Amino acid sequence: MEKKYADIINEGKKNGKTIEEINKLLKEAGAKSAEEKEALQKELEEAKKALKEAAKAAETAAAVSALEAAKSQREDAERRADGLEERITQLEREKEEAEKRVEELEQQLKEKEAMPRRMGARSAIVEEVPLASANDEEKEALEKELKEAREQTEEARKETEEAKKETEDAKKETEELEKQLAEARKEAETAKKEVEEA
Repeated sequence: MEKKYADIINEGKKNGKTIEEINKLLKEAGAKSAEEKEALQKELEEAKKALKEAAKAAETAAAVSALEAAKSQREDAERRADGLEERITQLEREKEEAEKRVEELEQQLKEKEAMPRRMGARSAIVEEVPLASANDEEKEALEKELKEAREQTEEARKETEEAKKETEDAKKETEELEKQLAEARKEAETAKKEVEEA
């Protein structure tokens, strides 16, 4: 700033200007500088104000974004919890069906286990009939009946074994469903906690 005034004085002297003229030029330069300074000050204030508004807008945007993200997380957690509730209901239904199946199979197994005893008793009765007192036709019929009784007994034993295996498989399936149900319940609890915390 001092250099500017010195330049005006030197330029004035060089050009042969009077002191009054040089003073007038200095006053004009001073007024001009004051105007420029005021304009710059105003511009600086406006820039600061704009910067504050931008910072405030950025904070608001960040808060809105964080709020939306939290809302989205909560909705996801709620959807997950709802899905798990449905899964639990489905697993409970499957477990009930599997338990019914086990009961039915156990009943069938009891019936099949009783069958060989009945068949064995029938074979024993047929075997006890004195073949000597029977004619050839009766002997043939009794032997045929005995053979059929033995085959039926064997078939009943096979069916009993299959029923035992099927019952075991059904029990295993029920146990597996119980495990899945327990896991689903645990997961649902975790999801509920997440919803509460969100």
